Amino acid sequence: MNPNYEHVLWQIADAVRHHYGIRVDTGIVQGCEFFPECKTVVSGGGTSHLIRFNPKVETVLALYNRTMEYGQEIGETVTRYALFHAFLELDDYDSARRHLQAFRDEVRRLKLTGRSAEKRADASNRILLQVYFTLFHESFHIVFNHSPELKASAMETTRELLRDMKEELEDQLSSITPEELLSHAKTQEQIEALIPQELPREMREAMREQMLGEMGQHPYSTAYYDELINGCDESLLEELSCDRQAWLNFCTMAEGDGCTADDLLQFHLWFYTVFCAMDFNHNLLSQYRPVVHEGYTYDARRIVLRHGAFKTLLRQYHPEVYRLTKGHYLERHKGLASIFRTATLGIFLYHEDFVRLRELHASGIRLPDFQKIRQLENEMAEVTAKL
Repeated sequence: MNPNYEHVLWQIADAVRHHYGIRVDTGIVQGCEFFPECKTVVSGGGTSHLIRFNPKVETVLALYNRTMEYGQEIGETVTRYALFHAFLELDDYDSARRHLQAFRDEVRRLKLTGRSAEKRADASNRILLQVYFTLFHESFHIVFNHSPELKASAMETTRELLRDMKEELEDQLSSITPEELLSHAKTQEQIEALIPQELPREMREAMREQMLGEMGQHPYSTAYYDELINGCDESLLEELSCDRQAWLNFCTMAEGDGCTADDLLQFHLWFYTVFCAMDFNHNLLSQYRPVVHEGYTYDARRIVLRHGAFKTLLRQYHPEVYRLTKGHYLERHKGLASIFRTATLGIFLYHEDFVRLRELHASGIRLPDFQKIRQLENEMAEVTAKL
C-alpha cells in the first residue's frame, strides 16, 4: 500500500484517540468492497473499533475523477473493472482474464501515458484527499457509536438542515407544480441523457417510465423530508451527520493551513465526486455480485437527498464559497450521466455474464487457486497503476 495511506490511517486513528479517548484499529482488505467502512464489535464485555481500507478504492476514484473532471467516457471501463472482480470472487479465472484484457484496452483508450509528472502528482494528491475524507466520515460513525449524546446532538442538527432544505423546496414548488416540473424540457433532457440509445425501443420506454416514477416520488415532494425528520430512516440521518462532521472538520484543518475560498470549492467538488462514485459503484456491483444483489434495493430518494444535503453544507457554512459555484455541479452530473448510460448498456450487452455469475453463485463453494488469483491481481495492478 502507498505509505501515504498508512499515514492517513494512522492520523485518523490518532485523532479519534486524542479527542475522544477511543482506540481504533485499522486493517487493509481486498475484494469487491472498495470503499472504507468501519466495524464495531462487542465481545467479552468490551468494544473494539476497526476501520477497513481497500487500496482498490484508488482505481475507482481515479476513473470517476476522469469523467467528472475531464468528461471522459469511463462507463465501459468501470463495468469491466467490476466484472473482473465479480468473476475473480467466484473463482472463474478465464472470465476474469477476459474482462481484465478488456479493461486493459479501456485504460489504453484513455491515453494516460502522455501525462506530465505534475499532472500525475495532482491526480494522486486528489485521490489522497478523497480517501482522507471517506476515512474521516467513517471515524465519526465510531465516535457516534461511542457517545450517544454526541450522536443525538449531531442528528438534531441534521434535522434542522433537512427542515431548511424542505423550506427551500417548498419555495421552488410554489412557482411550478410537480407535474409541470416532470414535463419540463430540461427534465426530459436529463432523462434522455441517462438512456442508452442502443437499447431496443421497448426497453428505452420502460426505463423512461421507471425514471419518471422515481422522480415523481422524491425530488419534487416534501413528504420524504417529513419522513426523515420524524425518524423513518435513522441510518440515513447518521450518514448525513457523518458527512457534515467530516466536511466541517476537514475545513478546520484546511483553513488552518491557509486554504482559500477557491481551494474549499475545489475540495467540495472532489468530495462530491466521492459520493457519486460510492453510491453508483454500490449500485453497479449489486448487479454483478449475486451475494449482494439478493439483499440490495436501489433507493434513488436516499441518494439524491444525500448528494443535495452535501451541496447544502457549502451554502450554509461557507456562503462565500458557494457564491463561486457556476455550473460546477451540473458538469459533474453530465459525467455521472454518461457512466450511468454506458453501464446500463453493459447490463444489456453482458447478459450472458450475469447468467454465468448467478450460476456460479448457486453452485456453491469452490476451492480457490491462490496462485491464479495472485497472478490476475498483479496483472490488474500493473494496469491500474497507469491511472
